[in-house]
Amino acid sequence: MAKKKTAVSNYTLLNRWLYDGSKDTQIPEDVAKDKGISQLFLIYHFQSSHYNMFIDKTFNNYGLFSLDRLEIFKFVKQCVQLSGYKPPFVKRAPKPKSRLVDVLKYKYPYLKKEEIFMLVEYIDASDEKDAIYEMFGFYKSKKKKTTKAEKQRMEKESTEQKNKELSLTDLMGNFS
Repeated sequence: MAKKKTAVSNYTLLNRWLYDGSKDTQIPEDVAKDKGISQLFLIYHFQSSHYNMFIDKTFNNYGLFSLDRLEIFKFVKQCVQLSGYKPPFVKRAPKPKSRLVDVLKYKYPYLKKEEIFMLVEYIDASDEKDAIYEMFGFYKSKKKKTTKAEKQRMEKESTEQKNKELSLTDLMGNFS
């Protein structure tokens, strides 16, 4: 049984071509046909290098789009070969999710994921964190256990209050 061949991203093909070390290799056809990789790849590729200021000042305008994409890719390859620059790999760490994140995603679907994480961080740092978590039903108030003696005392006090005569001044005192 033959295994299925997995498709390789055009960005992966472009990076393989950029760092193959040969001046004579041609741009892969998939990369040449793909219009998704635009001329902005030049600015993106060198964003964390020490060439960033020059490239940003020179190419970060609408004139960049008047240049041919394939020529830009050849220019990037030549820059990589002359300088030996390779952009650093930055692994994105997953944000820890909480139940509040899921509730806020459902309640406010128009918010972006980063905005929800910022909102949860803000809530966790605030003084009203417990009230907000209780509002969403994450905290349950615990019932205070009462003993038989306390129950009898409370019943006795309530019957005494019912039996006690209210004077007119006590009654009118509650209205002012």
